[in-house]
Amino acid sequence: MDSKKWIVRYIELALDVIVMFVAYAVANKIKFGGFRTGILYPEGRYLTLFLIEMAAYGIVSLLFFVNDNLLARNAAQEILALIKMFAYTVALTALFIYFTKSAEYYSREQMIWFFAISFWLVFFVRQWLKRIIMKSYHRSGANEKIMLVTTSDQAERVIKRIKETRNWYFRISSIAILDKNMIGEEINKIEVVADAGNLMELISTSEIDSVFLHVPEYYCFQYKKFINDVRSMGKTIHLNIDEYELHSGSRQLQYLGKFAVVSWIGKYYRLRELVFKRLMDVIGGLIGTVLFVILWPFFALAHWIEGDKGHTIMPIVRVGKNGRRFYMYKFRTMYLDAQERYMVWKMDGSIGKDPRYSKVGRVIKALGIELLPNAWNVLWGDMSIVGAKAPSLPDFIGYSKEQRKGLRLKPGVTGFWRAYYKERGIEALQQECDDYYIEEYSTRLDLQIIGRALLNKFTSKRIYRDHSVDFEDEMAFLADIQADEAPLVYEKDYDEPELQTRKSNPVYAVLKRAFDIVSSLLGMIILSPVFLILAIMVRWEDGGSVFYGHTRVGYHGKKITVYKFRSMKMRVGDLEKILTPEQLEQYKKEFKIDNDPRITRIGNILRKTSLDELPQLFNIFKGDLSVIGPRPIVAKETAIYGRQVAKLLSVKPGLTGYWQAYARNNATYESGERQKMEMYYVDNRSLWLDIKILFRTVISVIKRDGAE
Repeated sequence: MDSKKWIVRYIELALDVIVMFVAYAVANKIKFGGFRTGILYPEGRYLTLFLIEMAAYGIVSLLFFVNDNLLARNAAQEILALIKMFAYTVALTALFIYFTKSAEYYSREQMIWFFAISFWLVFFVRQWLKRIIMKSYHRSGANEKIMLVTTSDQAERVIKRIKETRNWYFRISSIAILDKNMIGEEINKIEVVADAGNLMELISTSEIDSVFLHVPEYYCFQYKKFINDVRSMGKTIHLNIDEYELHSGSRQLQYLGKFAVVSWIGKYYRLRELVFKRLMDVIGGLIGTVLFVILWPFFALAHWIEGDKGHTIMPIVRVGKNGRRFYMYKFRTMYLDAQERYMVWKMDGSIGKDPRYSKVGRVIKALGIELLPNAWNVLWGDMSIVGAKAPSLPDFIGYSKEQRKGLRLKPGVTGFWRAYYKERGIEALQQECDDYYIEEYSTRLDLQIIGRALLNKFTSKRIYRDHSVDFEDEMAFLADIQADEAPLVYEKDYDEPELQTRKSNPVYAVLKRAFDIVSSLLGMIILSPVFLILAIMVRWEDGGSVFYGHTRVGYHGKKITVYKFRSMKMRVGDLEKILTPEQLEQYKKEFKIDNDPRITRIGNILRKTSLDELPQLFNIFKGDLSVIGPRPIVAKETAIYGRQVAKLLSVKPGLTGYWQAYARNNATYESGERQKMEMYYVDNRSLWLDIKILFRTVISVIKRDGAE
């Protein structure tokens, strides 16, 4: 039984004990009208009876159900298993009472009630547990992602057989067809991504944990080379035993669904060590997250005082365990215009300090805390405290097969090479150190690395810099930000009266901004539990990022990043392949789609209730948005407004507005009604109209008027 099945087994046993304790309390209540513990009423001794029953249950579980597989049974099989388990438990309990001559102390009626209630409570709780695991875990990003490598005539049969089993802990995420080019096609709703020509390249760069090789006898295939190549990348390979003669080697015999396979595994890690590693990560991630959340506003304020307004936290794409992409966070240490400053400095002969780093950034680097936001990645499970370096996507694509082996475990904030050799500048040993860590991993080694890293940080004479994020990455990120946030260029002055912008009442403007600040701040504080619950739900569904930032055009053409809870699937592929012609046409005209197939289950709920837009409270507090205003648009939508775009952008966009409150998806660009409603607000904005829109929005959300 592998580690995941053992975890399920432990949960099953724990729930059984809890449920039987509840049954014990209910049985006492039915028989005696109260809960006899044996402490307050020594003559009852029913706590002793319960402990005897639990001891009998433990013995039965150990002797007869040690390899019990809860998820492999249907409801009828579960009832039969419980009948067997409770029959043995009752028999052992009766034998103990008989030989200890203690039958006179216990009520037979109480025992009958206890076992009867326990039987059905355990049955229903186990069914509930199976449903949770089979549905939720299978759809999450935590299960094993497998690429099926087979031939065109075998693929459909193999997938069908796998889907017939209760394969909760893995899923076929992609297919490679060896005997013909079927790239882009789907078999049983699973995409074919590779053929014989690009197979190894796709395996090395795809987000998969293992490969299932199922090749018929008639097809000539170089098994040994393929197995060695995949193993050298640090990935697990499953080979259908019927098609391959067993040889000696480091392998594990097991079942993948209904298929008997040999799994080549570089290193088997003990469950208790992996659990302890994750426990350390959670504790360290929580502590680090609290620290960086406390420091975040101070650094943001310091940037603002320095006149360097912009992102305080930088999300940079990194490659994690077995090729999974994620955003790694760090504090920004450079000016937003670092590239321009650097070019001028180089032209002047590189005299003086490096001008790219801001005053705040120099303090952050001197303290060695630029990677403190990594704690968020550690807490969410993208990274670990100790592990190999998380490479950038270009670096990962250029990795050799041996280098990819280092990502068999999650990348770390620190690691063996960084703790012992980086300060000495010995770059050549990095691959050797990563290999050593993967093969010799243990809890003791993790603790040694953490201790050495802390010693380096506090005793090094030089500033301790961990270049997991190199300065080139930060400069590239800042260059992209400047390009994305460059103001929209458009004609602003027109002579026609209908295109003239109406000046706002100063009192109205002050009151509107004051309301934005107070309402957004209160909303973030009061709704913080809702934020946390929704974040967990979004993350749980597919293991992807919680938030999504989209560039929109704001006040006077300024580019702004509007935040939302992510409601779409992580990687949706080519729109032309997943959308119908009607949906594609609607997307081109309206920039949205009815019955959008890209939306997740949780995302559908969030959109219908408008909860996906809650993170925009941060935009309102910053001043990018207002509570009430026109809908923020993307750059392509400005063409729809034509010469009226200057008038539209003379008003700060809002979380809600006249169009959202009174029509939303019932008024479209194609009909021209949406443009008219947005311009109506611009021409008639006032405190009274804002109040009406606010109340109307609440009613629309409750009634789901116009919601998708």
